Amino acid sequence: MSLMLPPRKQTTVDEVAKMMHLPPRTVAGILRGDGRSTSRAVRERVRLVAERLGNPAPPGTTLLLVQSATPYYSFQPQALFQGVVETAHAAGCRLEVAIVPDDRLSHEAGLKALMYESRAAGLLFNYHLGYPRSLPELIERLNIPAVWINSLHQHDCVMPGDFDAAVTLTRHLLALGHQRIAYADLTNDFTAHALHHSCLERLDGYKQAMLEAGHQPQLIGVELPLDRRPLLHETLTAAAPPSAVIAYCPRSLMPFYQHAVAGLRLRVPGDLSLATFVNEEHEITGLDITHMANPWLEVGHAALTRLVARCTQPARRFDPLMVPMPLIAGGTCGAVLPAER
Repeated sequence: MSLMLPPRKQTTVDEVAKMMHLPPRTVAGILRGDGRSTSRAVRERVRLVAERLGNPAPPGTTLLLVQSATPYYSFQPQALFQGVVETAHAAGCRLEVAIVPDDRLSHEAGLKALMYESRAAGLLFNYHLGYPRSLPELIERLNIPAVWINSLHQHDCVMPGDFDAAVTLTRHLLALGHQRIAYADLTNDFTAHALHHSCLERLDGYKQAMLEAGHQPQLIGVELPLDRRPLLHETLTAAAPPSAVIAYCPRSLMPFYQHAVAGLRLRVPGDLSLATFVNEEHEITGLDITHMANPWLEVGHAALTRLVARCTQPARRFDPLMVPMPLIAGGTCGAVLPAER
């Protein structure tokens, strides 16, 4: 599937040359990948100036967004796709999307054929689970410019900052006076090996914030299978129940909300504060939930920008980029009454 992006005004070689105080011919050669007569430092600066001016890649460069043919393995919120498309347009690149059978990426011939068929200068992998184990090593060995979206790797990956977001959300509740804050994950089995990195990052961020504040973490439902109703009832009716629950996602939060309000007639947030992490707004339609919002638009922008930089500077590697999540203070979290502390 090919996306024909509308034309835009390209940043000119003359603009870069003027800013760098270099001859236009020298700048043009560097941006084409030549310029061997200039130092590496000068070449790096020219490319970075070109990136800032909005012309990081030669016009018409093709980039390929790779998604798994197994839907569960590729997660693509609309905002993420929008960020990728907008940045490709701004960079003057041609963007194509390939939905690829997983086994095609498990061997060198399949990966080379994908690059040849698409004529792509670089690959953007939206393949956060289930990718072939050999794929990262193949990309490195073949020196293919590639960036991973929402998948943790040693370098060249962009994702939401789950750990910092969990710290922020926990500290928000602590600032409201909560001390008995529980963390709930009713959707992931922590005894399995195929956990997405966000499961552990959010849990670890919560733990760190609680321990730093001198409070003991309380984990709910981090192993499956489990019978939700008895677990929820036991948790919320204990002698010292949590005054707040942070849930991994809305699917883990809603059972607490429903059981607290409908089953136990508790007030939210009067008796129980609830908070979570949200991928897209439609997940919480009709409920004003306090949450950390996944910054998919910014992730898309950053991932495509980094891929263009990899294409123009093949030897360069980027450390993992964790894009900050904003805190959306909704109506499900409130201050703890002095008697409840």
